[in-house]
Amino acid sequence: MNMKLNTVGDFSHFLSRHLDASLVFSLDEIRILPGYHVTEIKYARIESIDCGRGAEEWNEVVVQLLDGLRTSKAGYMSVVKFLGIVTAAKQSLLPDDTAQLFFEFSTENGPVMKLSVDSVEVIGELVLVALSGPAAVCKPFQLSKAGVETAVGKCCEKTLPTSSIDEASCKAGRTLSSCCG
Repeated sequence: MNMKLNTVGDFSHFLSRHLDASLVFSLDEIRILPGYHVTEIKYARIESIDCGRGAEEWNEVVVQLLDGLRTSKAGYMSVVKFLGIVTAAKQSLLPDDTAQLFFEFSTENGPVMKLSVDSVEVIGELVLVALSGPAAVCKPFQLSKAGVETAVGKCCEKTLPTSSIDEASCKAGRTLSSCCG
């Protein structure tokens, strides 16, 4: 079964159906090493303004993972232990289960990246959680592409003629000084 779980509640609920399993995270198909542990769980209320001056707010939870060691004999963390850590955090930090879920992790404890759950699979006694980094996007452009008009208009509307606004002008990884400036 391959699925995407993006909230604390959905992820916890899914894991609660696999209490006898071990939890294994991966990034770019490289598995976290045995003996990893959760170093902290952070809860934050985010308020943002996008490049089109559209306001958004949401809650998010970030679970920071410290990679294990190749020589570890500890094995992978059990789902029960992980849920115990999350439950303790929920009791003291989390007002609801709908907060967006992110992880901070890097293989071999390099600089951490903010990641989200890309997919979850159960294979035998393992719950495999593939993590991936979200790409930067121009939200007003993406909404416009989807046919959604916003009250503040498209971000590029004032600086570029409408006919020249295309996917490349506001695509992740591309810098265009007149867009969103």
